[in-house]
Amino acid sequence: MSSELLELTYKALRGGEHLPDNLFLPVLKNCFPESVEDIRLYSCLANGNANQFNEGEHLYTAGAVGPLLQIGYHLSGTVSVYDIIAMSEQYEGG
Repeated sequence: MSSELLELTYKALRGGEHLPDNLFLPVLKNCFPESVEDIRLYSCLANGNANQFNEGEHLYTAGAVGPLLQIGYHLSGTVSVYDIIAMSEQYEGG
């Protein structure tokens, strides 16, 4: 749920009142993981298993991921195709 949707929902329920900071700040704090294990857990819940998390962690460790950006639990980065091919060949023994 976006912060905008949260605000609009609160306004609809409370007759146009703005969402107070003392209610919004704890929600905001919980939108940002504090550890790798929190990100792994979210990945497992979102995907049914940890495969995508493990694959992403492996790509990052292998140096195939460029600049990273984190917004809440969303992680994005640029994956180098050349590095993936080289890593795949190395993994397959080629």
